[in-house]
Amino acid sequence: MKRLISSVAGLALALAVAGCGNGGTGTPTTPTTAGFNPPATAAPAAPPATAAPAAPPATAAPAAPVRELPSPTATTSGWTTGAVTVRHAVAVPPVPTLVGIRTARHPAEGFDRTVFDVSGALPGYQLRYVARPVADGTGRPFAMPGRRFLQIRFEPLAAHDEAGTPTVTRTGTPGCPMLRGYVVTGDFEGVVTVVLVLSDTAAYRAGELPGRIYVDVAT
Repeated sequence: MKRLISSVAGLALALAVAGCGNGGTGTPTTPTTAGFNPPATAAPAAPPATAAPAAPPATAAPAAPVRELPSPTATTSGWTTGAVTVRHAVAVPPVPTLVGIRTARHPAEGFDRTVFDVSGALPGYQLRYVARPVADGTGRPFAMPGRRFLQIRFEPLAAHDEAGTPTVTRTGTPGCPMLRGYVVTGDFEGVVTVVLVLSDTAAYRAGELPGRIYVDVAT
């Protein structure tokens, strides 16, 4: 009986040893993955927004060119024998006053010049050849040396002061090659008319400087 028990015990021990043998080289148990979810990978953070480059400072518009005073040879008309009209908007009163008439020869430049000095704003003016010098209003003719007559009509302008005294000499005979003389033929209600007496029909031009208007006649 003791042998039977010993045999059974030895068999059980042998079976136990066989189950753990081969130095642990038995097939490993595969771990279950049921119900396992890997952690979500966070999306990479967006790069910080780059600020738009600042707009360059606005460039100021260039200033309007400053109108310079005319040079001594600047003119408002070209050389012509036709009629010329120059308009100026002048607020009145007061009416500008003609305070001087001057004449001069310019042989090197090829013209005779008449200058009309004005106190106040420069008036508008019209130039044209006429048959003869006559007084405004009455038509009375003026006897002046010369063969051709260039009329200049200024408006608004006066050739007298508030007392009615003339502010310029009414006639002049400078005796220039082409410009033989001048005569004021009208001075009434803001209109002054002057006629240049010439040796012949000549091309002329008109121009302006501060405080004066000039007329050149070609020689």
